[in-house]
This record gives sequence, C-alpha cells and structure tokens, in this order.
Amino acid sequence: MKKRYWMIIILLLLIGLDWVIRAPDSRSRQLTAAIAAQGSAMLTVSPFRRNLASTA
Repeated sequence: MKKRYWMIIILLLLIGLDWVIRAPDSRSRQLTAAIAAQGSAMLTVSPFRRNLASTA
C-alpha cells in the first residue's frame, strides 16, 4: 500500500515540475507582446502562436 502512495506522490511532483517548466515567465510574455505589437507579418503568423489576449 505504501508503494502506491509513493507512486502517486512522484507522479504529482512530476506533473508539477512539468507545469513549472512549461509556464511562461514575465520576460517571455513581454517578448510575445512586443512581437504581436511591432512584428512583421512573418513573425506574427506562426503555427505556434497562442491567443495573445490570454497571456496578457
């Protein structure tokens, strides 16, 4: 039974670590906003572009 609890704790820690690694920091949000405001069409049209209203 204890092994199951350790596996759940490790899984939750890995999920938390993944979230921290993927979460955008303030510097990347500023860069994204600058590209959206001043960038050319080649920079603003990207398959990886997220909804900029949700990151502001």
